[in-house]
Amino acid sequence: VNIVTPVKPRTPASVSSQKRRLDLDGGSAAGTPSSQKRKRDSGPVTSFTADDSLLGIIRTKPSAISMAVKQWWDDYHKNSAAAVRKLTNMVLQVAGISNGLPPHCFAEEDDERDVDDYIRQLVETSAAGENEMAMHMTGSNKQSKKFRENFSDFWDKFVAHAPESELISLHDNPFCPWLHAMSTSQLMILRLVAVVAGL
Repeated sequence: VNIVTPVKPRTPASVSSQKRRLDLDGGSAAGTPSSQKRKRDSGPVTSFTADDSLLGIIRTKPSAISMAVKQWWDDYHKNSAAAVRKLTNMVLQVAGISNGLPPHCFAEEDDERDVDDYIRQLVETSAAGENEMAMHMTGSNKQSKKFRENFSDFWDKFVAHAPESELISLHDNPFCPWLHAMSTSQLMILRLVAVVAGL
């Protein structure tokens, strides 16, 4: 039986700890010389448009991840339900669930919604975990490893670029119940993706 422990989203403390490790190691958590890190970071930043999906940016435009995360936080303060839907559906897409959840699932006036039921019903009616994106989460080839690095980097930046007011109560963000529901899903690949997002 494959068991993936439910997770809580990344916390500011974990990011601070990571930054301290970077300082101690001279610019790299893995001990990579700072000169090499500067060389990797010196390339041009890829721009993105409103038509680019979060998944597309993670997959093909990793240098634009920071900009995409900042834009997500801006969008969140304008329309939190739409922003949370976008983020939730991105996680579902990575797990191979391409149809996603409709807007009414995220309606703030829906006081009786059960996010666990929404996720369970979607998984039961989807051909999940069989497409290329899901394969990247378990594959051993170079492309899969790079995708996983980009996906993890997205969530590091998600916390790093969160407004200070949000960091104080990040676990109260309306995305968190969706992340928890996905991390306890009956679909193993979805649990894995949610765990990576929450580490």
